[in-house]
Amino acid sequence: LLAKRNALLKRLFEQQIIDRLTYELAQQEPLPQKPHPLPRLAPHLLDSLQKYYPAQRFHSTLDYALQQRLNTIAQHYAEQLKLADIHNLAILVLDNQDFSTLAYIANAPQKQAQRAASTKTQHGLAIDLIRRVRSTGSTLKPFLFATMLQQGELLPDMLVSDVPVHYAGFMPKNYDRQYRGAVTAKQALAQSLNIPAVNLLSQYGVARFQAFLTKMGISSLHRSAQDYGLSLILGGAEASLWELTEAYANLAHLAQMSAHPPSKIQHSYYQQARLLQQDEAQTQRNRELDPATAWMTLQMLLNVARPGDAGHWQKFSSSQQIAWKTGTSFGQRDAWAIGTTPQHTIGVWVGNANGEGRAGLTGTQVAAPLLLQAFNALSDRYSSRQNPREVTFIKPKNAFKVIQVCKKDGYLSNGLCDSQAYSIPKSVNFTRLTPHHLRIHLDASGQYQVHSGCESPHQMQHQTRFVLPPAQAYYYQQYHADYQALPPYRADCQQHQTGDQRFSIIYPAPQAQVYLPTELDGRAGNVVFRALAQPSEQRLYWHIDQRFIGTTETFHQQALHLSKGKHRLTIVDETGQQQSRVFHVLSE
Repeated sequence: LLAKRNALLKRLFEQQIIDRLTYELAQQEPLPQKPHPLPRLAPHLLDSLQKYYPAQRFHSTLDYALQQRLNTIAQHYAEQLKLADIHNLAILVLDNQDFSTLAYIANAPQKQAQRAASTKTQHGLAIDLIRRVRSTGSTLKPFLFATMLQQGELLPDMLVSDVPVHYAGFMPKNYDRQYRGAVTAKQALAQSLNIPAVNLLSQYGVARFQAFLTKMGISSLHRSAQDYGLSLILGGAEASLWELTEAYANLAHLAQMSAHPPSKIQHSYYQQARLLQQDEAQTQRNRELDPATAWMTLQMLLNVARPGDAGHWQKFSSSQQIAWKTGTSFGQRDAWAIGTTPQHTIGVWVGNANGEGRAGLTGTQVAAPLLLQAFNALSDRYSSRQNPREVTFIKPKNAFKVIQVCKKDGYLSNGLCDSQAYSIPKSVNFTRLTPHHLRIHLDASGQYQVHSGCESPHQMQHQTRFVLPPAQAYYYQQYHADYQALPPYRADCQQHQTGDQRFSIIYPAPQAQVYLPTELDGRAGNVVFRALAQPSEQRLYWHIDQRFIGTTETFHQQALHLSKGKHRLTIVDETGQQQSRVFHVLSE
């Protein structure tokens, strides 16, 4: 080997490719003990490219230094995950302007000594998890809000319902098992509330939303809309990290069109991620979102709370403004975190390749910290004169128009509310008048409601009130102490009262499927039924299956033990008004 090396050096010297000094110094260099291993910074990507493009040389878009840094971060993070029996992760970084792939970590990196085939097989470490479809968790919610905003069916500050609901056997619950009555759409998205999202999807339509997602580039939705149902928005769908990250990058790309004007062709189509230098970013999928809509959607995602100490990010001048969303699949099998800045989009998935769930495997607890570390690794891609905190999505001001909405509920003003100027995309036709601001008629004392059937009009005083439906008001006032319930009707007006709902059944929902709780001694417990009355002091008469079971005043609840099967709850008030709910007990 030494003789071959020296012979080669001599030929290079004789051909005047190297000078005498280089030739003599090179001869003195010791031979390496063994060949250095070739770097494998993106082994899964290399394997895939070799499979689809055999015997070719590849010129990828990967950033060598960034890929190396993220490999180190991912390797250390994977070591921590192993302690919780979590073995796999994936990170994808895209450039939002040209859609080049800057980093591609398709599975947990291993140290050189750990790269035995048996280890790879044991935990699926050889699988490219960037391309594998998994349950989406809550990662699709921003796109539902975006398309409803584009269609004029929603605004960020519009109130949406957050009360117990039931859809033909499907009873969604919020992650914290709480109900807020009514919340703004931007609060529902930032807190990833499930019930508002399901209500909005029910309103928008599953088939319609599925078609929108397909246009955005989510190509793995092969089942029918009826098969997916409303659970599509909560993880009932399946998608890959590649397509989800690409979809979020399209939101960021659209939001920045005014800052980086594209060509007319680019302006009309969604983009796709590029892996090789020769790949094209432009697709033939006509885009359905405007830059202003994308910008407003990302503004809602800037308010998502960050985990741990990172929750105080706004106090640090070096912190980046990131619009991001987490997701957790049913059974805690998949943890997602996808975030975007004007320049980059990063997608992170954490879990087990075999689909095993683990306690605490959630997007916020497990995937989000890795996402934030990945964004920190991008710091050297900013100009030395740029403060990451100041790099934010520039509002496309010329793409907005101004309307008047009510301050309290975000709907169009009907002249009965305190209104404010509100910017919406020019292309959006929003026509929804507030249903919550009403004119009520009170007696001279101002303590009771009256109407023309029991009070002379010139004796009335008139007020405008913010009024929520009874079920929403019941939970809303627990979070808003300043909420004013409607005054009761005066006694002589109640018998002539028409058209007003004096009480509402809070639980069960129509056609609800009720499971009896199990007590500590193993016996089946009682189900607590609830109603809300206005005024609360009135008496309600409760019946189950036409059998009278009791009355309530002020606190309208009944705890009952029921047999398995179909039942009807009927409640009657003192004026004879009644409401009924049919529900099903599934177990005793």
